[in-house]
Amino acid sequence: MAKECDVNIILINPASSDADLAAKFSSFGSRAGFVLLNPDTMPRVLAILRREQFPYISFAAVSEGNLISHDGYFATCHAIEHLIRISGRENIAFLNPAADFAYTGDRLKGYRDTLRKQGLPFREELVFTQPYTNENFLSFVQSNFQAGKLDAVFAASFEIGRKAVNALKSCDLRIPEDIAVIVFFDLPEFSTSVPTISCVNVPLESIASAILKKLFEMINFGFRDDVRVILKDELIIRESC
Repeated sequence: MAKECDVNIILINPASSDADLAAKFSSFGSRAGFVLLNPDTMPRVLAILRREQFPYISFAAVSEGNLISHDGYFATCHAIEHLIRISGRENIAFLNPAADFAYTGDRLKGYRDTLRKQGLPFREELVFTQPYTNENFLSFVQSNFQAGKLDAVFAASFEIGRKAVNALKSCDLRIPEDIAVIVFFDLPEFSTSVPTISCVNVPLESIASAILKKLFEMINFGFRDDVRVILKDELIIRESC
């Protein structure tokens, strides 16, 4: 039988003391569990949850403690390897949604490692981290394409992937004849667009179910600090590569 539960989004003030944070978590009662989306930004929160033994699961990768997530590194390696070995591309751009890599560092590492494994150089100029505008992106693509330095793009998130696909369709470059495309994270529109867009599909429903299952177990049977579950992403190949 499915369980119902309330969901609250907790906004943390970085200036709060450890005691204030612990009191805030305690205020939700003994049958509360916590999901950390990005504990790297506030390691104190993770430390408090572990020390006070509040039921918790981290979604983003952590070296210690409870983790249920997906393997973005392996999926990126698989995607880049496909572009190189199956699609025959050697000049692959990495499109990042921001100037930092808080959420996409594992994907950048997979990109770099796979290039090296396949005997191709990592070129910093093919890592797009500018604030996204169609003008910035098309300037980046066209200048590299015309110089013979670009024949594929790997978008590290669906936000920048969707924008990049629409921008490429608006100019004279063809997908996949000129530029092959793979986007990290699937969207319904990618399976119906022309051409259809290859993607890495993240098993979000399975991740959410596993998180809830482990939290309910801790709430009912006691705290644990050794939960480690990594689910595999799926590379879906469509017409764009």
